[in-house]
Amino acid sequence: MLLGERSHAAFRQDGNRKPLPRIGPVIAALRYPLLLASALVSGSLAAQAYFAHGDWAAACDASRSCTALALPPANAAEGMDLVLLRDGGAHDRVVWIDLMPRAGLPLDLHARLFADDHPLFPIGDAHILLDAIAEGRADQLRITASEEIEALLGALRKASRIRLVAEGRSLGDASAEGASAVLLWIDERQGRVGRENALIRRGPVAADRDFPPPPRPPEIPHRRAVLVGEQEVASAALAAAHARLPQGWCEPLSAEEREDRVWRLSGVDRLLVEIDCARARDGRITRWFLVERGSAEPLVFRRPAIDRRQGGTVALEALVEAVFDPMRGEIRSWERLRSRDDCGRVSVFRDDGAGFALAEDRYLDRCRGARPEVWPLLHSAAPP
Repeated sequence: MLLGERSHAAFRQDGNRKPLPRIGPVIAALRYPLLLASALVSGSLAAQAYFAHGDWAAACDASRSCTALALPPANAAEGMDLVLLRDGGAHDRVVWIDLMPRAGLPLDLHARLFADDHPLFPIGDAHILLDAIAEGRADQLRITASEEIEALLGALRKASRIRLVAEGRSLGDASAEGASAVLLWIDERQGRVGRENALIRRGPVAADRDFPPPPRPPEIPHRRAVLVGEQEVASAALAAAHARLPQGWCEPLSAEEREDRVWRLSGVDRLLVEIDCARARDGRITRWFLVERGSAEPLVFRRPAIDRRQGGTVALEALVEAVFDPMRGEIRSWERLRSRDDCGRVSVFRDDGAGFALAEDRYLDRCRGARPEVWPLLHSAAPP
């Protein structure tokens, strides 16, 4: 178990909260995510970290690759998210900066970027990200030219906001409040403070002097799965999984409420079982099992601890608001900081042939309407 019975009992006796049913302590922890900080084990993902200041937030993964997100100012008439990526190699610079006006972009774009009232450079159709168009979204601009990136980074150190303007109308504002602190934090995490290519605190030290190459987690290919249609096979797999559940782990849901499922994974006789375990204020809580040759084993999901003082990894035996995508062979969970918030943590666990390994992990503690795809990246099994 991740948490002791004492922690569970303390929450059950708290008169300010709705009493919990007799369920296991992991479910209680998932209902109250602050308890997850105590569920730490040592692991290889300890290099990840998260930092936020003002309207900015950033995260770095184990390869020292860092992403940062700027949210719109609180008083913006039209909001815009700004995201940047800097990889962890000695000579790596900011790879790209994305601008995403929340109201979308007009056709035949002719715009200009401003830092407060100071013009920076023109923005046009060539900046629109083709991947976004392929997904049916004309709302994402990507800046890759080194001179434009340097101009924008320089402006972020001094301005209060970045504004995209077309035909005299603002298409969106991104805040610069907190930019310098977050960019300096990225320099510190990547070991660039005092080097010639630092973002904020530059110095005379050469970019590659005593600078080790960054590791990169191996890519996990997608493996497809199919929903099991044979009732006899599905029933046997569910029975094997339910037999491995400790007594009291799950709420007694009715047949109408329960949504247990069984999928056939790639490989010989590998089944994935999802057990609908409880309803919490943050959504469905599910437990997951691998069934091979009639034997069920509970899945344990590991991801980095966000607490920078503790490091290590968190081991989860249940997931919140988790959905399995059979076309990609991955489970995606969304753990909100509070009920109905638009921030929190989104983790993707992908079938690696032996179990489900962390493929992507994003976190944001500023609840300001940014979609999860732009949240800072704590872990990626492939280049972002």
